Amino acid sequence: MPVVVDAGGCGCRWLSVPVVVGAGGCGCRWLSVPALAENPADVKRLLETNLCAGCNLAGANLKGTHIIGADLRGANLAGANLESANLEGADLRGANLESANLRNSYLNSAELTNANLAFSLLSGADLRGASLVNANLLRADLRGADVVRETLAGANLERTMLPTSVRLQ
Repeated sequence: MPVVVDAGGCGCRWLSVPVVVGAGGCGCRWLSVPALAENPADVKRLLETNLCAGCNLAGANLKGTHIIGADLRGANLAGANLESANLEGADLRGANLESANLRNSYLNSAELTNANLAFSLLSGADLRGASLVNANLLRADLRGADVVRETLAGANLERTMLPTSVRLQ
């Protein structure tokens, strides 16, 4: 049974789950990983004002939302579900979108300079006119995304799955 624990009262929460170790299941250890928990007040603020720079939206379910032109500079969106969301022209400079689901999202003309998109799912996303300068796309999945080589200039593309239409050389 998973257990959420507060790490020393610092506001950091950790999800601990038992893991069986050993060939015959003869041992048990606890594995702790950071728990993704958005701040409900930040989600409400984003949806009502479109202004949420530095907000904690980690793990938030924002599927299908229309947050066109939103100010999300430096926001934590790690593990967030933004599938089919409209983020056209959004400012996501320096945002953490690690492991976020951005499948079929609209990121055209979005500012993603210095954003962390490592391990993110961007298949089918519209990235036309987006800026990904110095963005981290380590192991991101961009298959089927609408993106051109120039958009990816300066981004970390280590082990990134690119659309077949994009040739880097």
